[in-house]
Amino acid sequence: MKKRVILIIVVAAAGAGVLYTMRGSSHRAGDRVVVSGNIELTEVNIAFKTAG
Repeated sequence: MKKRVILIIVVAAAGAGVLYTMRGSSHRAGDRVVVSGNIELTEVNIAFKTAG
């Protein structure tokens, strides 16, 4: 019986955490810009052989 009560409390706390996270993400500040994506960079070093 005691394990069942602890399990119910843990599940309720997890549900409350998920609900808080979901609701909190929709109330972001209006002065921020949130972006996501990939940045692709290519770096090439070119050197020519000189007679020496």
